[in-house]
Amino acid sequence: MQRLEAQASENITRVEWMDATGVEAMKQDTYPAILTVISAWEEAVHRSRT
Repeated sequence: MQRLEAQASENITRVEWMDATGVEAMKQDTYPAILTVISAWEEAVHRSRT
């Protein structure tokens, strides 16, 4: 598994791998800009599975 590193220069203090359940829970309490990225990722994953 790839090692993740927080990007302190962007005030990112914690990073972690998540499964789909974790992503859904995280979406309830995140910035709108991050939701845009998550939505694009979800669409890409969905397309790759069909």
